[in-house]
Amino acid sequence: MKVTLRQRKKNDNISLYLDYYDKGKRKNEYLRLYLTAAEQI
Repeated sequence: MKVTLRQRKKNDNISLYLDYYDKGKRKNEYLRLYLTAAEQI
């Protein structure tokens, strides 16, 4: 099984999720991990 870490832009954050095939069907599993932009002072 091949697993790929992908990202999706949501508002100003980037959401991380796994994309994989299981028994011939494509599935996504969201990790609830977000990359955010650091604020500059």
